[in-house]
This record gives sequence, C-alpha cells and structure tokens, in this order.
Amino acid sequence: MTENDGELVHILNLIKETTRGSGVITDGINNQILAYTRLKGPEWYFISVLPKSYLESTALKVARFMILLGIFLLFFETLLLYMVLRGQVMMPLNNFIDASKTLARTDFSDSKKSDRSLPVERDDEVGVLARSFDDMSEQLSDYSFNLEQKIAERTSELEQKQKELTVQKRTIEETLENLEQGIIIVDDDFKILSYNNSFLEVFGIAKEKMREMSRFEEITEYYVKEIEKKPELLNENLERAKSRLPYSNEFCLPGGQIIEGRQIPIEGGGFVRTYTDVTAHRQELEEVKDINRQLNQAFSAGKLGTWNMDILNGTYVVNEENAKLFGYSQEDMNKGTEIWKRIIHPEDFVTVNSGLSDCIKGKQDSYHVEFRAYTSTGDLKWIESRGNVIERNKDGKAL
Repeated sequence: MTENDGELVHILNLIKETTRGSGVITDGINNQILAYTRLKGPEWYFISVLPKSYLESTALKVARFMILLGIFLLFFETLLLYMVLRGQVMMPLNNFIDASKTLARTDFSDSKKSDRSLPVERDDEVGVLARSFDDMSEQLSDYSFNLEQKIAERTSELEQKQKELTVQKRTIEETLENLEQGIIIVDDDFKILSYNNSFLEVFGIAKEKMREMSRFEEITEYYVKEIEKKPELLNENLERAKSRLPYSNEFCLPGGQIIEGRQIPIEGGGFVRTYTDVTAHRQELEEVKDINRQLNQAFSAGKLGTWNMDILNGTYVVNEENAKLFGYSQEDMNKGTEIWKRIIHPEDFVTVNSGLSDCIKGKQDSYHVEFRAYTSTGDLKWIESRGNVIERNKDGKAL
C-alpha cells in the first residue's frame, strides 16, 4: 500500500464515520474539503477533494466582490433615500418651519404667501398635517383680525373713559377747593388720597407740613400732639377711624372754634371726613334759646298762649301757657288736631277752620278769629286767636 492509498483509507474512514450517503466534510489533518456521494450498485463513493487554500482564495475574491457591491448598493440606497426624504419629508418640514416662524411673528397673511407652499394636495399623513396647519392658520388669522378690532374698540372706550375720568377728577378737585368745609379722603389702607385748602385752614396745618404726611395716622398724630396738645387722644381717634363706621361729633379747637366732624364710609373701602366750623351757628342757637326764654317769660307773665302749625306735616306745637289755658299738658296738645275738635265749640268750629283756611290759601293776610272753647274740666271760655303766615310761595299759599 502506497502513501496515497493510506490517504484514501483515511478519507474512507472519515466518510464512514458520517453514516450518510452523501455530504461535505472537512479533513482537518490534510487541510482539505471532501465532497462525496455513494454510487448505487457497486457501492463505490464518488469523492471530490479540494484544498482549503483554493476555496479560501476563491471565497475571498467573492467576498471582496460582494463587499464592494454591497458598499455601492448601500451608497446608492442612501442617496436614493436622501432624495426621497428630501423631497417627501425635509422640504415639507422646512415649509412647516417657515410657516411656523411666520405664525410666530403673528403675520398670518404671509404664511399663505410663502414661496414654499405647504403640500396640502398630498394624501398621506404629511398632507393631513399640512391641511390642518393651513386651517389653523386661517382660524388664527380670523381670530387675530377680530381680536385687533376688539382691542381697537376697547382702547377707544378706555381713552374715552380716561377723558371722562380726567374731567370728573378736575371737577371734583375744583369742587373741593370751592367748598367751605374741610374735606379729606382716605383709602382702605389709610393712605390720604385728597384734601382741600379748607381742611388745612380748619386745623391750621401748613401746606409744606401736609406734603410730608401721606397717611391718615401721621396727620392724626401730628394734630393731637402738636396742635391740640392732647396725645392721650391718639388711640381713640385712630380706633374711631379704623371702625370705618359713619359718625358725627363736635369738638373745640385750641382757638375756641367749634368744629362739626363727620365720617362717611366709601363703598369698596376708605372714608371721607368733613369738618365744618359751626361756631357762628352755635352762637346763633344760643341767642335763639335766650330769646325763647325771654319770650316764654313774657308770655308766662301776660298769660298768653302761642301755637305754631307745620302745614306740610299737619302738626301743632303750643307753649306751656297755651296748654294751661285749656287745662291740658303740652304733650296732649301737641299730639295732633283731634284734641282741637274737643276744645272748640261745635258751633264755632266751621268759623275757626274757615278763617285758618283763608289765611293759608292767601285770601287773607292774617288770621284773626274769636271762638268758644271747652277746658279739660268742661268750663267754657271765649278765646281770641291771631296768627300770620311766616312764608308763602309765588301763588301766595303758605308753605
């Protein structure tokens, strides 16, 4: 047996180990590839032996070719994909970007005039998006136009209101300055909003000093400490102001003037305070009281009864001597007209009413009548009554 016969025996052993009729096996010892098949009949094997080096060289050539072909196809596919994406995706996206930037500038009209129109004619998702974007642009354009109109109308209204408020403010300021009352206006935070010169004059505060104070607490503290010289009244005055309730009071200034103060709450917060010098009025009232005391003393000495009639309200007011004249109290006599029906004699009642009515209507300048009257004890007296109308209207009727 030659050396080649030993190699053949080796190959046959490899084939038999496979237990298959045909196949391809590797001979690792001889570094070769064996392809075999069993022939029917003589039970021979047809074997093809190929060195591994030959197959590797051929496979390498094929692999190189396939790699180069794959690289070329990959480049071609990439180029083709780029062109498709550029035409179908990138350009529509750029158009969307341009249109979005135009909308961001709130220039709705130019979004439709762009050189790159949106692909609204496409039937795919991009076309749906383009049509939706186009509809949105139209709606935004309509909304913007309507909003601009509303803003213009509102601006015009606000300008008109501002003019009216300016006129009202000027009118209020002029009115405040022309009022004899001292007035100060304070907001809900106790900040001084406005005041007039009469306010400064009432309390003797210099304008320069007033400009230094912006809050009501400051001016209150300044007044009680520096002008009134009664710092213990500070908390009481501040608590009264913080209550924000309406009130009125009278107080005397160090100079002797009598001031009537009123606090009027403002709807929404804050308040208005008014200060009126009522010194002369109070002096007049005292003089009137003195005159009334003197008259009452004279009436009492002369046993004369007086009465006043309020035509509008239909009420009577009598003095004490008048009540004594008929034996009643002043309270009973001032309750109303019913008591006079008991006092006046029935036969004279018409005469009394007629004379009083003619005087009220202006048919007579004065009232003068004599009548019989019953006292509370039933005694009958003759009474002479005289009267004059204090004020008449242009038609001569009593007011």
